[in-house]
Amino acid sequence: MIEATSHVRNVEAQVSARKPAKRTLCQGVVAHSEMTSRPVLPLQASYFPALEACATFMAAVQDCSNAGRPYGASEAERGRMGQAPSRTDVQFIAPVMAQAREVLGEADYQMVFDGGRQLALANALSEAEAWLRLGT
Repeated sequence: MIEATSHVRNVEAQVSARKPAKRTLCQGVVAHSEMTSRPVLPLQASYFPALEACATFMAAVQDCSNAGRPYGASEAERGRMGQAPSRTDVQFIAPVMAQAREVLGEADYQMVFDGGRQLALANALSEAEAWLRLGT
């Protein structure tokens, strides 16, 4: 949770400087995708901060049509693992994603979110990395 909070705060602080923030997030996503083990958490749990930070950043820069996809992937895996939403998710990420849902419209957002729920984590990370590399 500390890692997720740190990612989210970094994104929030850097959102006005999009290219540096995208580079920072891209480095984090690449690092997460290259991990082969985690000392305390299962590998899948380590992806949540990266995917949630990407989704939050996408929403913050008004790319609502993409923001739901990594968030959906993260939420699906969280559900499969039986993990409750984190305090960071409830207090910060969920409200940002609710704004993205409002901007995009319920039906369109749900379609994007559901598409993310169908992704394997490796594919979700690859998509997030590709999005982050655009324009950097």
